[in-house]
Formats: sequence, C-alpha cells, structure tokens
Amino acid sequence: MLRRKSCFIIATNQLDYSAITDSEVIEIYTKDQQKVERGFRFLKDPMFMASTLFLKSPKRIMALMMVMTLCLLVYSALEIRIRRVL
Repeated sequence: MLRRKSCFIIATNQLDYSAITDSEVIEIYTKDQQKVERGFRFLKDPMFMASTLFLKSPKRIMALMMVMTLCLLVYSALEIRIRRVL
C-alpha cells in the first residue's frame, strides 16, 4: 500500500499555540469548508454572468471583488442571524 503525504497550509489568527492544536485547526477547517465553498459558489454560476463582465482597469477589478466580498460578508452575517432565530 502506497502512503501519500500531504501538506495543509491553514492560516489562523490564534497566536497562542497552546490554545488549539494543529489537528483541531484542520478539523475546524474541514467542518466549515462547505460554508466557505457554498459562499463562493455563486461566482461560478452562469446566472451571475461574471464571464460577461469586461473591466478595463485593475482598479475596477479590485473594486468589483471588494463589493463581492462585502456581499458575501453581509450574506453570511444574515445567515447566522436567521439560524439563531430559528
């Protein structure tokens, strides 16, 4: 049986190494990965029509990405709030 090793690069803002172990960070990440993927899934959706946008300058591309990220943040915050109420 061939064993393959893999490497996970996961960033966290937890500076205290004794507060959480590496395996706990990976477990939390894999559990919450679906939420993140679901949030960005709309970028690939044909209904979003991201491929039809033509932005001439890098500033406009960055502005569009900022708006999209802000929309995802608001969507996630509302989703959490609705789940608490339910």
